[in-house]
Amino acid sequence: MQTEIVSGQWDVVVLAESIDIVLPQDDGYPSDFERYAGLFIQAAKDAGVRPILYATPSIDSPDRDAKFRAMAQPQQALGQILNVAVATGGLAWLRVWSAYPSLVLHDADMAHPGYLGSTISGLVVYATIMKTSPVGLVANPESDCTPQCPIISDSQAATFQQNALAEYEANGQR
Repeated sequence: MQTEIVSGQWDVVVLAESIDIVLPQDDGYPSDFERYAGLFIQAAKDAGVRPILYATPSIDSPDRDAKFRAMAQPQQALGQILNVAVATGGLAWLRVWSAYPSLVLHDADMAHPGYLGSTISGLVVYATIMKTSPVGLVANPESDCTPQCPIISDSQAATFQQNALAEYEANGQR
């Protein structure tokens, strides 16, 4: 992977943890995450590439707020230590759920992001990479959903974008 990073064809590398690394029964977490993310971050910096950590959403559950925050905390902490931007997609989901509590953001398995959740996460990643507001971007990005992507209303799009911006701003610019 370091070879890919130093190839010179990237300006930004977005690093995401793997859900199997963050399961509570894994005794190596978060030290394994910190070690390996740190190695990727250093390789990116050495190559002149801007690293960004991406904190994914968690599996949906009755205690989703706590689980989503637990998923983001290690990335936020490491981002502070290593002066690396963090795109907290899962925390943006929590913000959106404040406005639309029954909106389904996960795929049918309730573990992976669905189209709506991916859109929110994408807005946070966009803001973090571009260092700018996602407000005003297209409401219904093109995708190859099967059979058809859900339609995002103008009010939902505005909520998604405003909350993605709020989450980006909450993490500060690095």
